[in-house]
Amino acid sequence: MELAIDLGGPRRVLFIDDGTTSAPASASVGVAHPETPPQASPPKTLEATISYLPPFILDLCLPATYPLTSPPAFLSAYFTHSWLSPSLLAILLGRFHALWAEQKDLGEGVLWRIAESIVTAHFLEEPLHLIDADDGLSITHPAPSLIRHQLLSYDASMNDASFAITSFRCVICFENRKGSACIRLACDHVFCKNCLRDGWGLAVREGDCSAVRCPDPDCVAKTSQRGNVGESGSGEAGEEDVRRVLTEQEVARWKWLRVQRDIARGK
Repeated sequence: MELAIDLGGPRRVLFIDDGTTSAPASASVGVAHPETPPQASPPKTLEATISYLPPFILDLCLPATYPLTSPPAFLSAYFTHSWLSPSLLAILLGRFHALWAEQKDLGEGVLWRIAESIVTAHFLEEPLHLIDADDGLSITHPAPSLIRHQLLSYDASMNDASFAITSFRCVICFENRKGSACIRLACDHVFCKNCLRDGWGLAVREGDCSAVRCPDPDCVAKTSQRGNVGESGSGEAGEEDVRRVLTEQEVARWKWLRVQRDIARGK
């Protein structure tokens, strides 16, 4: 079975070099100094914010006498991208066997307990103890940069998939739309693609690049409080968001309008 892992929202994750692939200290040329031992470099640590971890793949079979006298037989078990070390995986499988031993006298199966432990990420706390006091997760790996990239890519794909099937209420048309028909701006507000295209497209055609901004009331209120519409920090949409909404021709005109505005302001 394949079990996806949901961390319950964005969580800080530390990627720590386990030191197994670190290059040994280079020998000095010339006079040796035996009294000065080589200094070990501190473990390399990277950080990221992640909501989903790559799934746990478990291949098993259930003996005829399961669950009364025989435990489930684990034929193979691994985490996609091998982000969990073999030693910790062995501890986890040992815990699964212990679960069966605890429940066998009751005649209850343990597969649902195993699945729940994985999909809710509870196994990271017990038995692996990978969650720190600040609710952060620590992953030790021989290639922290590589595994960080792989986990971030997986997390992005899962967030996209979750966004696509979630319903959002657009404050422009007041309709509920699936995320697949919406766009989330850099400020995290979500709108119908068509609503933004119509509004921003009209603003560009009319020569008002300052109106290409988030139309959510919260962002509008912040802009009014700051004043200086059109200047840095005023809430105007960034180029990445604009490119996701408008056509290439409209983007080109929007950029030209911004240049003309800056020239007029003497920038």
